[in-house]
Amino acid sequence: DQQEDKKDKKKLKTHGELLIANSDNRIKMKLYNNESVDYKNRYAPLDISCVESHLKKYVSEADLSAYNSALPSEEEIDTYVKKMQAYRTIIEGGLAFKLLVSNEGTAKATDVRVLVTFPEEIFAFEIGNVEKQKAPEAPKLPENPIEKAEQRFVTGLNPLSRYFKSLEEDSFSSLNAWASVDALLLDKPVTSVFESLEIQNHEILAECRELPHRYDKAFEGIYIVPTKKGKFRAKVSLMCSEYVEPEICYIEFEVL
Repeated sequence: DQQEDKKDKKKLKTHGELLIANSDNRIKMKLYNNESVDYKNRYAPLDISCVESHLKKYVSEADLSAYNSALPSEEEIDTYVKKMQAYRTIIEGGLAFKLLVSNEGTAKATDVRVLVTFPEEIFAFEIGNVEKQKAPEAPKLPENPIEKAEQRFVTGLNPLSRYFKSLEEDSFSSLNAWASVDALLLDKPVTSVFESLEIQNHEILAECRELPHRYDKAFEGIYIVPTKKGKFRAKVSLMCSEYVEPEICYIEFEVL
């Protein structure tokens, strides 16, 4: 769904209603609730009670039995549900995160290296990579005999409805073609030889060649996703050529 994809990408760049407070290396946020969505419902078997009275002459018990026999296996459905829940949690349950490195010393810092290690309950992603993710492919459903009966019923009332339906399908295929072309026009992220940012699962590694006195460097494009309620701590290790030992601090998370 193109509209849903646009909404998803917009959410990646905003905090929405998940962020409660953010100050002094403390972040309080809500956990995205993904359990209320029933992804299995569409794979429920059909019986004659599912058929409305005006359609019963178009649907037989044999049609329903054949449909139920052709449904995906429980294992296929369960795997899809887990993947879909993970996908929705990532798309809708994260926060855009900016890592700000400040040089409050009296001289320029060189070969600055910042390592942020999150607990296993919090994942880190690059926003650009998350935006490219597509929803997991759903197991295919067999042709629904009730939907087929509905089409036969409508066609009986209006013989021209089949013609109009074919026109709609042609229009949507044209729109999909333009959407795929438009995606190729998106700007690519620009990287610099003077800085780098690596993000993988529970770690962020940010590096810059130098940071002048009283200057700040912001590393953006980071996206964090909590998977559990509770209080957690991310460890931040700051090192540069001028340090003998790394400087350690922490970011406190409270997920409600």
